[in-house]
Amino acid sequence: MAMREGWGGAEGRGDAVLTTYRYLRLATVVLVVTLGVALLLATARSGCWRNSISAFYYSSAHNVFVAVLCALGVSLIVYKGSSDTEDVLLNLAGFLAFVVAVVPTVPPDADACGAAERVLTAGWPGSVRDSVWAILVAGAVAEVAALVIARRTGSDRSLQPVARWVRTAGWVIVAVGVGFFVFAPGTFARHAHMVAAVLVFAGIIGVAVASAVSASYTPDGARYAQMYRAVATAMFATLVAVVVVHLTFPDWGYLVIVTEALLVVEFAAFWIVQTVELWHVVDRTDLYEGGEAPQML
Repeated sequence: MAMREGWGGAEGRGDAVLTTYRYLRLATVVLVVTLGVALLLATARSGCWRNSISAFYYSSAHNVFVAVLCALGVSLIVYKGSSDTEDVLLNLAGFLAFVVAVVPTVPPDADACGAAERVLTAGWPGSVRDSVWAILVAGAVAEVAALVIARRTGSDRSLQPVARWVRTAGWVIVAVGVGFFVFAPGTFARHAHMVAAVLVFAGIIGVAVASAVSASYTPDGARYAQMYRAVATAMFATLVAVVVVHLTFPDWGYLVIVTEALLVVEFAAFWIVQTVELWHVVDRTDLYEGGEAPQML
């Protein structure tokens, strides 16, 4: 029986890999749309806006909020960046996305947007503790598995210098977080969500910057490099704004949710640009002249 066209052989496998990468990039945008729809429906149901996206954890959008963040975490981790630095930043952002999902922000006032719309949280400290332990154990297992696979496949080469520095910084961040989780759980519960969320977006900003650098080495990559720089600049400015608002004006209406929404839209914009740039290739290394990746990030 003749083999179905497009399946089997090196070409078929190559097409499958390329399609998988396309789906991963598009999936991040679809997940953002899913979250946006859930927030709008929760707002329509309660009749009022919450003052931050994180506050929707305590709304009818709770399940989608947690599911989308966990799905984004998986997508960022399994997605292979075009450079060492991109890959390390994506892994760190993906891991911290799970923390954002399972460690809620401080609950809003009891009467905010109607008590009926709030998720019952009488036992949330225990559920958060168990969820964080599950994430830590799974992360440790994944790291060990990655090391074993890299050695068995002969791909355990040294990281580029910037990537090595970022990886070390990531381990320090995780170690500090684990320290607070074990020895100061109250402090962890109050601050882990916001700190992790800021670091997730900081990681994506780093990925956008790394993409701008690596895209500049490809033929016809100048316009994409410019787009990545624009996204990184916009995300950095918005991230600074949201942190300042959180710390300086914690009760200032809806400015926080507006700036957070901008960050989410900018996050989606980054993946749209990357989807367009890399639509016909698995990653950016396929675009380098001669197929050789320059020594960079």
